[in-house]
Amino acid sequence: MRTWLELDILEQRAQIRGATAWGSQPAGPALVAPNSTLPVTISGTAAPDLEFCVREVPPYLFILASKREGVTVSVTFSGLPFWAGAGEVLFESPRAVTAQDGHFTDTFAPLDVHVYRFSQTNVNVSIIYQPQSQTNYGGSTASFSVMADGTGPLAYQWRKDGANLTDGGNISGATSSTLVLSNITSSDAAGYTVVVTGFGSLTSASPATLTVSNAPPAIALQPRSQTNVPGTTVTFSVTAVGSPPLAYQWRRNGSDLTDGGNVSGATTSALTLANVSEADAASYDVVVSGYGSVTSTPPAVLTVPTLALLLYEPFNYTNIGSPVSSNTPANWAYGGSNPNDLNVAPGSLSFPAWPSRWATASRMAALGWASGGCSARSWAPVQSISRPCSASMTSATAPGTGVRPRSAC
Repeated sequence: MRTWLELDILEQRAQIRGATAWGSQPAGPALVAPNSTLPVTISGTAAPDLEFCVREVPPYLFILASKREGVTVSVTFSGLPFWAGAGEVLFESPRAVTAQDGHFTDTFAPLDVHVYRFSQTNVNVSIIYQPQSQTNYGGSTASFSVMADGTGPLAYQWRKDGANLTDGGNISGATSSTLVLSNITSSDAAGYTVVVTGFGSLTSASPATLTVSNAPPAIALQPRSQTNVPGTTVTFSVTAVGSPPLAYQWRRNGSDLTDGGNVSGATTSALTLANVSEADAASYDVVVSGYGSVTSTPPAVLTVPTLALLLYEPFNYTNIGSPVSSNTPANWAYGGSNPNDLNVAPGSLSFPAWPSRWATASRMAALGWASGGCSARSWAPVQSISRPCSASMTSATAPGTGVRPRSAC
């Protein structure tokens, strides 16, 4: 049965994507070999803070060590054979340690796992796991990995179509065991190889080919319906993915929008409508184009409600049927004439000019009249009224509002 240390090694250090058997790993043989009888000891800490095992798999000597929780410690391993000199730290290439007079020292942080390998004779480089060809969407990240063995430490040099690569731009890991290409484009489509150098050198076999295909656009987050009062600003947004570049076209009730007036961002991922009115109430969608196209669905609906107006209702004027000649405060012209006048006639109440319902609302709301024992009353959305005051009134509708006057004396 394997110890917890060996299982920890297996899980944390010996997993390389695509490997088919533990025996193919550089540390694989050590995991199944019996414990060595070499008198290797440690100082600087002790079990159970740090546990280790020693395995001999000619021509190699392995030391597998694992640290528990706690603090960082410096640990010295002693009792190695005389021939142990340069040692590789597997899975941490190109890190190495050097043993002198049978001992070496290394640092362990909490939960660190280190696998040391010393070689009695030089072993030529071999590639255990070759880089694999792949197909990736434009804009994504591609990575190539190699697993090599031999007397180390081992050095790596990745090539693109035979030319050496260096880190920079979208390239990283050009001299490590894993090459990473970020935000790939068609210019990254090529054959990739790696040269591994240790005791001798070896180039990976057939180049690993990167094929870059174009992902059609897809909508990850749809625009949402909204309700906004007149005069406010509305923004519809969409989140789309796919191979770049992506283009956007917003539509209102199926017709393309362009920037201008209160519209901005008509060809971006966010559409903005400033100072909205009832004319902006509609269905909005967006067409996202790239390598193909997709339309947001369902359409986002903008609702712009009509606001109720607060007006005041003067009644019981002695000059019923003729223009109002005075008021307090003086928000209307004395002896007023169109458009600044209020006509009160039997059976109706009307304002001759209605240039803007909102401006008129604020103007009439400021009147605050009281006359003939009847207090000022507000306009309210009712279906019918009764008139108990001295002037006989019937239902009247304020132009453009859909609301009627209500009075109670």
